[in-house]
Amino acid sequence: MRLSTVSQMTVAVWGGGRDGRAAAQRCIAQNCDVILVSDTPDSDTASQQTAHELGIPLISSSKLISLDIGFVIRSPGISRYRSEIEHLATRGIGSSNLLALWLADQPAERIIGVTGTKGKSTTATMIEQLVSSTGRSVALAGNIGIPVTQIADDIDTVVLEVSSYQASDCTTSPSIGVLTALGEDHITWHGSLQRYHYDKSNLFAHTQLTKMIFHEDDEAVMNSLLATTAHTHHYVSPLDVRDILERSRMTGVYERMGNTTFPRNLTLAIHAAYAVEPSLTAEHVLNAIENFAPLPSRQNNIGEVNGVHFIDDALASNPLATVAAVERFTDAPLIVIMGGQDRTVDYAELIHVLNTQEHVAAVVLLGDPDDELAGRIESLLHKCHRALTHDVRDAVRIAISLATPGSNIILSPAAPTPSHIGDYTHRSDAFHKAMVQASSLS
Repeated sequence: MRLSTVSQMTVAVWGGGRDGRAAAQRCIAQNCDVILVSDTPDSDTASQQTAHELGIPLISSSKLISLDIGFVIRSPGISRYRSEIEHLATRGIGSSNLLALWLADQPAERIIGVTGTKGKSTTATMIEQLVSSTGRSVALAGNIGIPVTQIADDIDTVVLEVSSYQASDCTTSPSIGVLTALGEDHITWHGSLQRYHYDKSNLFAHTQLTKMIFHEDDEAVMNSLLATTAHTHHYVSPLDVRDILERSRMTGVYERMGNTTFPRNLTLAIHAAYAVEPSLTAEHVLNAIENFAPLPSRQNNIGEVNGVHFIDDALASNPLATVAAVERFTDAPLIVIMGGQDRTVDYAELIHVLNTQEHVAAVVLLGDPDDELAGRIESLLHKCHRALTHDVRDAVRIAISLATPGSNIILSPAAPTPSHIGDYTHRSDAFHKAMVQASSLS
């Protein structure tokens, strides 16, 4: 199924966040009758707002299998392995996600697809900036950037940051693929670690792929790609990347980005940008590096109140990302705000780091009283305080009460945002507002 063929039918759009809204808008424009679906329609404010603004009905997912529909477009957080989707499939009713449907309509040579357990957002952003430095028009879209339905037709190159959720549905591949790294994540959604890796690599499993960019020393990446034919398309640009990395180190960008994986991410970005635009030179790269900055909500120091610094790392949706943040900010007492949707991944390494790093002053756990993740790890943490809510503002108030001048408070969830709240941008925004409120009260 392609997005252009989803027309003049009744479509259920499951989830009313950014992707769900974009999908509903496109389906309405293609003369579809749209029904918005939510697991919690009475409390899902994002879906309520989308339904109200678009003038479409909002129903509970418990009623989905009884609907007379032609297709389901799932938001990324809705697993393709859910029983409702499997039941509909037995009736010949298919489902997919917006990005996969859109990708099937596109000329593959226009697309660079980037995925991985960590580093994909930074790498995709760097690719976009490197390609842009050559004068080529480029758009950053997918999991970050703009929704795919907002990409102009005359854009030369599209850099797609693709989650495992989105990759799992793809029936076509981009011409150029980038796999940054593979670890453990999204186990609840995919069902197993093996399935998670398989679904990630599905982005590169189709005939449109011509160049595949990855680190050959990453065993998990290699094993995953060997399950497809993607490894046979391994591509390395002729640029002297080692020299570029050494020269870039002298610009101070390593310190500015504050990320130990920055050189590896930049290496992948250089190869990918050259693959689509062979006019890329070392000077293009070095000039672009001057403008590199950390991603919003990725280890960003957003301000200070009464000597306490606030660090937004809301993009950290898995334990490995939070470990990296904790190990970076070692120069002052650190209070970590974490928690979110439980994906049954292994938190042992993060718990060990939080318990043994002397600069970690406290951990504030987000989550309602019956929250599964908070309940699972609370007793394992030595310096833990429960917020007993998913409201970041409440967690910030607790963190401020524990902080002393010179401390750092970091929002680094180590888990996805619960779907009824929205996405990472909602928690980031709440963190910013809580800091502003604290400043006004000081």
